Order: sequence, then structure tokens, then C-alpha cells
Amino acid sequence: MSENRPPFSPPPSHNPLRSPVMFDDLTADLLWPRLLRAGALALRPSRVGLAFFYLVGLAALVSIADRVDGVEGNALLTAGQEWVVHLWALIQNAWQADADGVGQAINGLFVGAVWGLVGKHPVIAIVFLPIILIWTTLIGGAISRIAAMDFAQGVGLSWPEGTGYALGRWTSFAGSIGGPLALVYGIALALAIGGWALFSISGVNVVGGVLWVLFLLASLVAAVIMVAMTLGGPMLVPAVACEGTDAIDAVQHVYSYVFAKPLRLLLYIGILAIQFVLLAIVVGAVIWLVIHFARHAAGIWVGPEADTVMLGSALVQEGQEASKVDAAAASLVAFWTGIPVLLGMAFAVSYFWCAATVLYLCMRRICDGQDISEVWVDTIVPGTMAQRHPARPAPLPPAHPVEAVRDNGPADEG
Repeated sequence: MSENRPPFSPPPSHNPLRSPVMFDDLTADLLWPRLLRAGALALRPSRVGLAFFYLVGLAALVSIADRVDGVEGNALLTAGQEWVVHLWALIQNAWQADADGVGQAINGLFVGAVWGLVGKHPVIAIVFLPIILIWTTLIGGAISRIAAMDFAQGVGLSWPEGTGYALGRWTSFAGSIGGPLALVYGIALALAIGGWALFSISGVNVVGGVLWVLFLLASLVAAVIMVAMTLGGPMLVPAVACEGTDAIDAVQHVYSYVFAKPLRLLLYIGILAIQFVLLAIVVGAVIWLVIHFARHAAGIWVGPEADTVMLGSALVQEGQEASKVDAAAASLVAFWTGIPVLLGMAFAVSYFWCAATVLYLCMRRICDGQDISEVWVDTIVPGTMAQRHPARPAPLPPAHPVEAVRDNGPADEG
């Protein structure tokens, strides 16, 4: 028997008061399980609401641009569809390990879609693309800030607080993405001017051949930027939201993470992508049930004309035109039916920024060793220049004084 153990005490391994091992204990030192919180962060009403507001504003900008353009077809929608095609080609070629296809898709994402819009609709490209960039990064910055405080410190910011933070740093948010893109397009413009000056005249093109190495070096810079933007571009806005820094510092941080741990970054992106697909299936199923259950249940005892109106169509059977009242009713039904669909799209937008924020904090932990809970907060007490510790809770209000109970001896028995 041990000399230091009491005679009848059980060994430590059989202590009945020992807490059981939980899943959180097993994954406490792992980073990838924390990526699974992106879905829960994205489903919070404040973030979905901001994403919904973003989509409404984006639709308004696209509609205004179409009116200004005055050409048949929506130029911005066409460019957006072309951009989605290049993105899907990038995913397919990456899955098939087709290096040439990946390069072509990246070039299409950053140069092809934009160059086509500039060539055919220069006013729309020059005026509205920067506005859309500012609008996107502003709302994305607000969502990223709210998600960062929730994920890192468990602090729930309201949407006005997140929007106010983004408004105060809108230049940094827009510059974090617009700066690298402007550099790529500046290099393309410089190469175009150099190519015209050196290769348009026979004899002078010999000088162009000698200087072709400079063209290649400039293209190398542009290629590095485009590859880094493809892998790390979504983390640029969260970098500003988490660090409270400027655009240049955010670009330096994100690009260093991309090239320091590219395989780890790809693994994390894959986990987030799989999570999004699974959640999108659930969200899509709920939206389908909401719309179709309402239509089927409400149309049990109505005629075909009313049933067609509930489908949001302004026409009834046999191609006859509906009355103005039926057309108005169908328009209202179509309007309300579009809200659940738009909410589903808002979830996708919210998930993109929440996932990008979680991805940034995890990559920062891997590359810089900085704890995930460290997110920049304003440490200036409002109205003063005094500093406060961000983790220090606010002092409790003073308690009301309670009169002490005095002991006057034993109570009278009589």
C-alpha cells in the first residue's frame, strides 16, 4: 500500500468524480474542426439580413446600369455569367489536374470577362464596376467583422455596429481587392502599349525581341497576383476586418499565407466547400418546401385560373390574357415568392464571407502562430484618450448598501 494514499481511497484512475472525455476535448488542439462553425455563423439573422440587403442593392445597381447602357441585353449580367463559366472551368480543370486549363480559366476570371465588358460597354465597366466593388467589399466587411467577433471572442455585434465598422474602413476594404486588380490591369495596359510601340514596325520589333524578357517578368508579376487572388482573394476583406489594418498590410498578410502553406489552404478550402454544398442542399430543400407547400395547399379547392395566378403567372390557360386584377395578384404572388429564393441566395453570400473569415483566422494561426481569439478592437474609451484592455470586462455597478444585521442578544421568550 502506498504510504501517501489513505487506506481506503480508490486509485486516481478510478475516481468517480472525473469528468468524461468529450469530442471537444479530443479536437481542442485541432484547427480544421473549427472550420465547421462557418455554417452556424452564416445562418445568424444579422448576417443573412446584411447579405439580403446586399443582393437588393446589387440588383438595383445592375438595373440602373442596364438603363444607362441602353443596349439590348444586360451587360453586367452577361459579364457575370461569363465569369461564372470561367470559375466553373477552373474547378473542373483543377479537379482534372489540367494545368493549361487552370491557367486559361484564371486568365478568363481576371482578364477575359473584364476585357470583354470594357471593349463592348466601356461606360458600364468604368463607372459601375468600381461602385459594385465598393458595395461588395463594404457589406462583406460588415459581415466579416460580425463573424470575426463571434467566432474569435464570442461577442455578438449587431448589424449597425458591423456596418459602422465597415463604413469607417471602406477604403481599406475596397483597396484590399481593388489594389491588386488595378496592378494587374496596369501591367496589361503597359504590355499593350509596349507591344504596339515595339512590334508594330518591322525593324523595331528586333528591339522588342531583345526586351521580351521584360514582358515576361511583368507577366510573371501579374500571374503571381492572379494566382494569389484566386486562392487567397476571399481572405483580403476579412484580413482588414480582423486586424483593423490598411489594404497594403492585408494584402501582405494574405499573400504570405497563400505561398507559405498552399496545401493546407487548399485542404481548408475543400472542407469549407463540402460544408457549403451540404448546407446548400438543406437550405434549398427548405425553400422548395416553403414555396411548393404553400402553392399546393392553397390550390386544393381553387380552379385552374386561380391556380395559375398562385404560380405567379399573368396568363391563364389557352393563352388568354388575364384581367388587370389577376395580373396584379399574380405579380404580388411572384414578389412574395421571390423573397425565400433571395434569402437562399443571401445565405450563400453570408456563408462566403463567414467562411472566408474563419479561413483567414485559421491560416493566421498556422502561419503566424497568432491565437484565433486575437481580433483587433478599439481600445480608446469613448470621450477620452484613456486606454482600456479589450478583454477586461466593464466594471459592475456598485451594489446598494445593505444594512448589517445586529445581534442584540437572545430574543425575549415571554
